Amino acid sequence: MGAPVDRELLDRLDAALAAIAEAVPWAERSANRVVWATGAADAGNDVDDDLGDVARFDRQCSEIRAADVGNGWFVHPADRRRPRSDVPTEIDGFGPCTPFGSSGGGDWFVLSADGSVWMLPPSTIRNGHYEPGPVAITQVAPSIRGFVEVILAAATSEP
Repeated sequence: MGAPVDRELLDRLDAALAAIAEAVPWAERSANRVVWATGAADAGNDVDDDLGDVARFDRQCSEIRAADVGNGWFVHPADRRRPRSDVPTEIDGFGPCTPFGSSGGGDWFVLSADGSVWMLPPSTIRNGHYEPGPVAITQVAPSIRGFVEVILAAATSEP
């Protein structure tokens, strides 16, 4: 599944998001930041390899808010990822997934069983089952770390 997300990568992303908040007149820092998990500063880069990628990520970071990067990139706090009938937990024809974020355009970011991150465009969700529509689902990154690197690349390329 690759290297986990570490504090150094999250620090770089937070600095890039702070720069956007300073450079863009309408951008607010509260909407462009890394929200650290409670105790993350004391935890350093220690990770438990027995935890899944999302759980390891949650030990470092509670949330990512990148509202003014492209169309918006958001990693939701764990309490917003609870299964509900309107949250995708299974993709028809693809298999189970773990939702953990969204875009400003209504796309879901989900983690597949192999650890890769996929973007699900807006479509019908019935009892947790996402029904692919006319716009294809796409792989965004091979891992959560890769996903954070994609957000960082987008944030550092913003004017």
